[in-house]
Amino acid sequence: MSGGPRFSVHVQGAVPRDNLRKRTGSYTGELLMGDFFDVDDARSRLTEQIAFYDETILTPGDAGAHGELRRVEEYFAGQTLSGDVLEIACGTGFWTGRLLDRATTLTAVDASARRLRLCADRLGGDPRLELVHADVFDWTPDSTYDAIFLGFWLSHVPGRLLGEFLGRLRKWLRAGGVVHLVDHKAGATGETVLGGELVRRIGDSGRSYRVVKAQYDRAGLEQRIRRLGWSAVLRETPEHFLFGSLTDDAGAPAGDPVGEADV
Repeated sequence: MSGGPRFSVHVQGAVPRDNLRKRTGSYTGELLMGDFFDVDDARSRLTEQIAFYDETILTPGDAGAHGELRRVEEYFAGQTLSGDVLEIACGTGFWTGRLLDRATTLTAVDASARRLRLCADRLGGDPRLELVHADVFDWTPDSTYDAIFLGFWLSHVPGRLLGEFLGRLRKWLRAGGVVHLVDHKAGATGETVLGGELVRRIGDSGRSYRVVKAQYDRAGLEQRIRRLGWSAVLRETPEHFLFGSLTDDAGAPAGDPVGEADV
């Protein structure tokens, strides 16, 4: 992306896995904050969001959320997740291990150095796994993929950049490839919405953070994705999760990101 200052994200300290590849990530105020903050304010917001994810390990929540998550896992067990797979926002590896059960190779990307180190400790001995520290809006993979998995990531993409993000996925998918996603339903996390796409989260230390978290319902998200040239079949659990699969309808030329202003 161009325009505004660029802020590098570096792995802090040694990462004891050969298959953790460091890439310098970069963000801009537009990427992180959409229309809500100017570029001059972006550094503190970016630092705040990354600090939250470096500090805090999230869990699915109460027993009901765990039960609903099993339904999500059952759905993905019946989907195509073989061949070469890309996972965006892998975190500590909750989904990564499950994807490795079926993938030929797995490239897992995350912007949090701490979470990648935890994922490496958990799964880094598998030679089929490559862990990459990168900003997915600035990163270009070395190859294309049979499937892409988004675990609780799409809601962190500002709405005005959804078209650009899906345009990047279009470039990275092989013919016939599928994008799979799971995310929170609007309001499911019980966080305080600060306005626009920002919510307040409390870290493990008790510190308060502001984090981008778009609030999607199933019908609304399906409609937006379809308007951007994709087929979307989404499902939902009673309280917590949206999940499903996307395929490229070539509604826009391959590799040509379509922005919200164009639909």
